[in-house]
Amino acid sequence: MGPFARNSTFASIDLNSMMRQRPEEMSRLLQKVADMVQKGQIRPLDTTIYGVNQIEDALRLLPSGQSMGKVVVKVEKGVTVEPFAEVATHAIAGGLGGLGRSIARWMAKRGARHMLLLSRSGGEQPEAAQFIRDMTSQGL
Repeated sequence: MGPFARNSTFASIDLNSMMRQRPEEMSRLLQKVADMVQKGQIRPLDTTIYGVNQIEDALRLLPSGQSMGKVVVKVEKGVTVEPFAEVATHAIAGGLGGLGRSIARWMAKRGARHMLLLSRSGGEQPEAAQFIRDMTSQGL
């Protein structure tokens, strides 16, 4: 966040819209940026690359304010990751609806053991009540 302390200005533009609406201007700006990079007047944002096994570290870095650049998670061939830790609790909004129940079953098959199923109706619907009984009987 150092640039803000130096009274810098940050702006964003919709490159897709600009390319469609003003292609000549877009071409001119891209050439200008390329020239500035080549002359060392500006430089690309830093890129921090994490392996897929380090995804928690990558996600922790984003809100910390320690990275103004890009955070990339690289997936290598042959690397397997257990998608759901048995010791974690996983929250599912709408967890007792049809889609939520399907997602919970899918997660359970992939290692999730503790789930917090959020629902406006609670377990009042017959399908939801049966689902809770089924999951509980499986030790979930």
